[in-house]
Amino acid sequence: MLTQLTAYSFDCYDEYKKLKVNFASWNKKMKNKFSRGFTLIELLVVIAIIGVLASGVLVAINPLEQIKKARDAQRKQDLAQIQKPLEVYYNDNGRDPTLLSALSSQ
Repeated sequence: MLTQLTAYSFDCYDEYKKLKVNFASWNKKMKNKFSRGFTLIELLVVIAIIGVLASGVLVAINPLEQIKKARDAQRKQDLAQIQKPLEVYYNDNGRDPTLLSALSSQ
């Protein structure tokens, strides 16, 4: 019976060694697999930093103010285009055009 027990224990030890080797190689593969990527915390930190930087840029640029400035520039340009023909009319006729003269001619 002692020989059977020792043979059984050697078989168990051999199985244990095989499992240990298999587990070690599996563990090594998993470490290699997971060590290549980023953790969730790292990704969240990077996204938070990008969000803070983006909001800072938006505050610095202030797109609404830029739109207002662009509209004001367009209005100034439109008024300049109206002013030029009025000046030409004034230089030719010596007076500003009036709406009443246009109404009385009808």
